[in-house]
Amino acid sequence: MKKALKTAPRGTAFNYAGQRWVVLEHNATGTLCLTEKIVEDRAFDDGNCNDFSKSSSLRYLNGPFLDTLIDAAGCSGAFLTSELDLTADDGLKDYGTCNVTIFLLTVDQYRRNRDVIPNADDWWWLSTAFSTASNGYEHSARCVYTGGTLNRGYAYGGIGGLRPACNLSSDLLVSDSTDSDGCYTVIYNQAPTAPSTINVPSEVIGGENITVTWGASTDSDGNLAGYVLEKKVDSGTWTQIYKGSSRTYSVAVTYGSTSIQFRVKAYDAAGAESAYTTSASRTVINNRAPVISCLLY
Repeated sequence: MKKALKTAPRGTAFNYAGQRWVVLEHNATGTLCLTEKIVEDRAFDDGNCNDFSKSSSLRYLNGPFLDTLIDAAGCSGAFLTSELDLTADDGLKDYGTCNVTIFLLTVDQYRRNRDVIPNADDWWWLSTAFSTASNGYEHSARCVYTGGTLNRGYAYGGIGGLRPACNLSSDLLVSDSTDSDGCYTVIYNQAPTAPSTINVPSEVIGGENITVTWGASTDSDGNLAGYVLEKKVDSGTWTQIYKGSSRTYSVAVTYGSTSIQFRVKAYDAAGAESAYTTSASRTVINNRAPVISCLLY
């Protein structure tokens, strides 16, 4: 049995892509995870700069190190791009933000998740600086000591280590049971393909029913669960009208509306969803033929 990573409690340890990770928090973009141990001793920046967006550690983590993760995982889809807020520990925002895949935790991320982050056997770097170059601290990078306390050191220091973090797809599947090492195993769950077609009658009459049908999706993991059908009337918003395993649905067309449109997507048992397949917009015909009545004498 398997479950989605988004259901794993904070502090859960699991093996993936050749590393042992710890779940820190679930967010809108995925699941924030940290390696359980320091992966290697390396300077924050070879040039002694404490701006992570310009650092040699960023280049290494998103170059050779990421390549090894992708090779071990067999795919790159689980590793999400994240926007990292590099606001310094004293509040200065000189270093802005940067978009990365593999990164070092910010001080804020560390503090929020300190309760589930295991201590390491050496000190390790964080990505947000003690302060910035504009305040005279261009060389002071933040780090975490073995006991979990915060400190700072020269960015060129290579005695401390890198403890990578990343946002992983919440659709990764986690095994229900641990292995002999007391760790869960993760397998990447791919989303189903989008439905191949969506068919809406060419003539749509207000006040009557129409039948919408759509083509089948495929799922490489074999856990396709069903489809979600939505409609949009006139210039309104998309509204879900059906969710289930059928590929046909009867819809009542609102009399007096001017147009109607449909879209459908597939979902699997782990909650992964495909892209939408969208129909053409249909004009609603509201003109009805006259009814002739006669009187009998």
